[in-house]
Amino acid sequence: MVETRRKEAVSWRTGSSVRLGNNSFSGEIPANISSCANLIALRLEGNNLTGKLPEQLESLSKLKVLNFKRNNLVGEIPPSFGNLSSIVEIRGMGNGLKGVIPHSIGRLKRLEIFSFGVNNLSGTIPPSIFNLSTNFAVPVNQLHGTLPPDLGHTLPNLEIFLVHTNHFSGLIPMTISNASNLSDVQLSVNFFTGKIPSLGSLPNLRQLSIGYNDLGSGQDDDLSFLYPLENNTVLEIFEVAGNHLGGVLPEILGNFSKHLWVMEFGRNQIRGTIPDGIGNLVSFAFLSLESNQLGGMIPSSIGSLPLEVGNLVHLVELDVSKNRLSGEIPHSLGSCASLELLSLKGNFFKGSIPESLSSSRALKVLDLSHNNLSGQIPKLLGDLKLLESLDLSFNDLEGQVPVQGAFGNASVISMAGNKKLCGGIPQLNLSRCTTNESAKLKSSTSSVGLKGTVGYAAPEYGVGSDVSTYGDVYSFGILLLEMFTGKRPTDDMFKDGLNLHNYAELALPGRVSEVVEPTLLQEDVESSIHSSHRMNHTETGKTLE
Repeated sequence: MVETRRKEAVSWRTGSSVRLGNNSFSGEIPANISSCANLIALRLEGNNLTGKLPEQLESLSKLKVLNFKRNNLVGEIPPSFGNLSSIVEIRGMGNGLKGVIPHSIGRLKRLEIFSFGVNNLSGTIPPSIFNLSTNFAVPVNQLHGTLPPDLGHTLPNLEIFLVHTNHFSGLIPMTISNASNLSDVQLSVNFFTGKIPSLGSLPNLRQLSIGYNDLGSGQDDDLSFLYPLENNTVLEIFEVAGNHLGGVLPEILGNFSKHLWVMEFGRNQIRGTIPDGIGNLVSFAFLSLESNQLGGMIPSSIGSLPLEVGNLVHLVELDVSKNRLSGEIPHSLGSCASLELLSLKGNFFKGSIPESLSSSRALKVLDLSHNNLSGQIPKLLGDLKLLESLDLSFNDLEGQVPVQGAFGNASVISMAGNKKLCGGIPQLNLSRCTTNESAKLKSSTSSVGLKGTVGYAAPEYGVGSDVSTYGDVYSFGILLLEMFTGKRPTDDMFKDGLNLHNYAELALPGRVSEVVEPTLLQEDVESSIHSSHRMNHTETGKTLE
């Protein structure tokens, strides 16, 4: 059937357009399609076409649109394509094309869109092409060379310029600011050097991505290009991470476009503090400042909710790791309801972990490692249902590690380097908590105030709270587990599949002492425990069968 439809398309001599995009066509593009002399548009995108591009397509003198992106085509761009005198768009993104961009393409005076990203093209861009299109996109190839100094003069109507993820080098032309229609500039992941030119004369600029190059020299004036951008009211994505930019973040960042939702300054040499006004950028979703030399505190405006706007409620990622930030973690971060990633690792934050972070219900990654945080771990963090990674390692935290929710999954949590922590699930290999440490966290969460020997429930049993019937508490096995662990089946920790039964089972056979109620291990009952050794293992083992 596919072959039949292909023949029908080729036999259509008088039609002006062939639209076969986004189907499941396979095989090669038939060379005799060039006999469709009146063809204006040939759309073959999104299929499984293979083979090479037919050179015979050059005879389609009326062809304006040629789209074969997202196929499996190989070979080179035919030099004969330079004879498509009426062509306006050529889109070949997402194939396996190799070789150079033919110089003959520079003859296509009507060409507006040249899109060949995500291929294996190599060589340099022919200078003649820089006199043509308004949309030029060749990202993710192996192209090299430099950009012409007069780029902005030769392409005054340029709107989209995408050359990221190649091997370009040299300076970013200062004349790029003359291309006043530019809306999207993506030069990231190349080897550009020197200063970033002023781009304040580009009023339509919505995306500027020039990260991961060799721009800047660690000097104070490296960020001078930011000041003209204060007047841009449409900027949405701003990315300069992974360069050598020095200097201090200016206060005028707070005056940037209210549409800005991505700002990346990470992995540079930026000093100073985070400007307070950054909280004015109410559309922020991604803020990346990691691996710089920033100091001071995180502005309280990040996460605050003034009545006027509700600052940063759209924030999805906040990464300020590996800086020199200090002070306490702002409680206002809990107001960032959309926050999925919060990384504060490798700074000098002190004080306790704000319980308000448990209000950020969308959190998937919370990394507070390598700081100077102290105090206890908030139990409420265990209520974060989507949490995939919780790293609290290498701080000065103390007390009992919770076990409910995320704290019950050893693959999610990291607590290393906190010498004062105890308890938690057995897989953490933390020391058992003393009576005082246990009491700090749960303040009599046990359903028993058990005193005496195992196997004997003294009259004091039940002191502190009522025994629940939830979980078959009348079963002797469950009752015994309550007596051993000091926990009741209805405690908040037993959620998301964790119950008293498997909590105790995780400790067998060699970690029983880690889940035993601390009061049972006091000196005044030590002899009783030894005398009951056989009963411990026999009855507990039966309970878990």
